[in-house]
Amino acid sequence: AVMVRVQPASIKIDPRRCMGDWYVQRFIPASKWLEGPAHNGKENYEYDEAKDRVKVTYTFNKGSLDGPVVTTYQRGYVRKDKGGYGTEWAVRPYLGFLGLPFHLPFSLSYYILDIDPADYSFLTCSAPDGSWMYVMTRAQEVDDAFLAPTLAKLSTLGFDMRQIRTMPQKAPSD
Repeated sequence: AVMVRVQPASIKIDPRRCMGDWYVQRFIPASKWLEGPAHNGKENYEYDEAKDRVKVTYTFNKGSLDGPVVTTYQRGYVRKDKGGYGTEWAVRPYLGFLGLPFHLPFSLSYYILDIDPADYSFLTCSAPDGSWMYVMTRAQEVDDAFLAPTLAKLSTLGFDMRQIRTMPQKAPSD
């Protein structure tokens, strides 16, 4: 796999406006064995005022749109020492799903590469080396035209478009 070097977006954002639900639309999985069969991927960000950090809960259905739900947890925080844009975060995955009830003793960098600065309707994030990447939207189901500018930008950043997978998403019917 060809890695790319990316930088966090140089646009000032309000990380608190990033709180809430984000639906994974396109991705390069952080863990192929865990996320390979993922459907309905959703990240939820919740700001913990007391600890000045973000609780990240990632859920998805394994294997199909109605497969068993897998839930993973991370602790995140915004790197205030890095330029002040609010686009460089760090996260510590919780390894409880492996039977290891602790957060990693080190943080992984989490860069926001692109975001809609007006309404925060989409967000693209990645590892600094591009080894994993998520394109997420506030709406669970979006069309290809909505994602086209974001995917074009990923291509210009050097991502191998053949590595990017589509996350099957289906909103529950009422």
